Amino acid sequence: MSKKLIIIGNGLGMALDPNHFLLTNAMKRVWKSDALTNEAKDLIGALKGIEPETGPRSETDLISTQIALSLLTDFRSRLGADALETWFTDTAKTFPLTLRKYVFEVAFDLYNYGIPDDKLGQWAEFTQSFIRFIMETKSHVATLNYDDLIYEKIVEGVCVDGEWLVPSRRQGVNGPATSKDGFISGEFRAECFDWGGDCGFYLHLHGTPLFATKDKRNIKLGRNEVEFKNENRRRHIVLANPKDKRDIIDQSEILKNFWDVQLPRCIREAEEIIVFGYSGLDDHLNELLKESDKKKWVIEWSGSKHYSKDSGVLEGEEIDAITFWKDAVGANCEVKLLDNILDFTEWDNPDDCIPF
Repeated sequence: MSKKLIIIGNGLGMALDPNHFLLTNAMKRVWKSDALTNEAKDLIGALKGIEPETGPRSETDLISTQIALSLLTDFRSRLGADALETWFTDTAKTFPLTLRKYVFEVAFDLYNYGIPDDKLGQWAEFTQSFIRFIMETKSHVATLNYDDLIYEKIVEGVCVDGEWLVPSRRQGVNGPATSKDGFISGEFRAECFDWGGDCGFYLHLHGTPLFATKDKRNIKLGRNEVEFKNENRRRHIVLANPKDKRDIIDQSEILKNFWDVQLPRCIREAEEIIVFGYSGLDDHLNELLKESDKKKWVIEWSGSKHYSKDSGVLEGEEIDAITFWKDAVGANCEVKLLDNILDFTEWDNPDDCIPF
C-alpha cells in the first residue's frame, strides 16, 4: 500500500446529512438562534449586501465583513488604538469581536453533530476502511471543514476485526503516533511534526472550533471543552469570501504553518493524492495541487455541478466533471463519480472503484 494525501471536503458531511452540513443552512440557524445578541446582528446586518433579517447567506456575502474588519485594523495600525476612541463608536469598535463570535458559532454549529442511527452502519463501514488505511500506510489527512466527523475517529479510533485502531495514540512503547497534528500537551508547536519516526499528519486546513489563542499561546481545546466560549480567545477559523481566505490563513500561526510548510510537505511525501468530497472552489488549494505532478484522484458525488470560470461572468457555462477538475488541479487526475461517496472504500487503488 502506498502513502497518500487524502484531502476531505464538505461532501463528506453532505453525504450524511445535507440539511445540517449545507453552509447556508448553518448560517441561517445561527442567525435565527440566540447565539448572537440583537446588537451583534444589527452590526453585521448593517453592512452592504447583508440583509438584517437573514444575515449572511453564503461565504461570498462575507466580503463586506472582511472589508470592514480590514479597514478597522488598518486604521488602528496607522493611527494607533487611542485614535479609535475619537473616530469610532463603541458599537463599531466591537465589530472584530462580533465577527469572531459569529464565525465561531457557524463553525460550532457544523461541528456539533451526531451520526443518526440509520447511518451508523454505513458510517462504521466507511470509517473502518479509512482508518485502517491511514494506519497501515501512515497517510496524511487534510480536512477543509470544521466538523468532528473524521477527527473523532482519529482521536477515539475504530474497531476493525476485533482490533482497536486509534491513529492519534502512541503505537508501541517507543514508537510515535500514526497521526500528528502539531500539538503537544494541548499547545501548538510546529516542531512537533518532526518528532519521532514516520507518521501521517492530520491538518485542519481551514481551522476548527477547537483551535484558540489564550495568553499568547496557540492551543487546542479538548473535544469536551468546545462549548466553553471565552471571548478573550482568538479563534482560528476560515469562514470568508473565497478570495479573502488566504489572508485569514496568514493571520493564524497555526493555519499558516499548515499551508506553507506541512501541506506542501504532505504533497511531496505522498505517492498519490485523493481529493474526496471537495467542491474545487478554493483556488489557494487548487494552485498547490496543480503544481504537483503526483497522480490525483477526485472522488465526488455524481450529482455535483461544475461551471467554467468565464471572465466577467458570475456563473459560467456548466461543464463536465473531468474538464472542470483537469483545469482546477491539473491534467494528471482521474474522477470517480458516486451516487453516495460513503460507498467509497478503495483507498489503496481508487481505480478499483466501479461506480454503479
